[in-house]
Amino acid sequence: MNSLTSRVFLMACDVDGKGLTNKRDLGLVLRGAVLTELAMAGLLADSAGKAAAVGADLPADLVLADALVEVRESPVRWKKLARSHGRETYVWVRDSLIELGVIRVGSRQVLGVVPVERVTAVDPAAVRALQEHVASIVRSTVPVREIAREDAALVGLADAGNLLSKSIAAGELRKHRSRVRALAELGGPAVLAASAAVEHKRRVRLAAGNSG
Repeated sequence: MNSLTSRVFLMACDVDGKGLTNKRDLGLVLRGAVLTELAMAGLLADSAGKAAAVGADLPADLVLADALVEVRESPVRWKKLARSHGRETYVWVRDSLIELGVIRVGSRQVLGVVPVERVTAVDPAAVRALQEHVASIVRSTVPVREIAREDAALVGLADAGNLLSKSIAAGELRKHRSRVRALAELGGPAVLAASAAVEHKRRVRLAAGNSG
């Protein structure tokens, strides 16, 4: 529940029960959170712009372990890692939070025909508190270097997934843009890679739309 990955997922939950914000990019953001957790645990490190495994230990968590195995043989560029397994990561985090009783998953119909997954938080107040906590970090005058790395990563990943809009108006967020970027950098290379992966995916969608 208190892992970085879980907190990122909850940031996407709508407190009014309207489902997830920007779900189509959430898997890549969660993938960035997984890689960041590995880095913060000392199991993944930056080596000349690539992610490299540190030591021989594997985490007990299977998704974290699988991500680490990907770089066990040789370092892999952060951007390449961040662009892969987004869907699988989303499903794993979703199912874990269902099992913990943190979220519920139902369905609704679009146009009265197409069933669509609907995710809601069991405790909307906890989600609201998390969103307000993240907003307070963005608004704070505390120097970025004094912010906990996990909190900095949470802000950076939430920004990558366009989730800060849940608690900060667009105009205000623009005023804090340089601080948000600095927080993302403090969060580490996986945060920056996740942001780049999401941006790449958005450009591909835009290009596909324009070509039609």
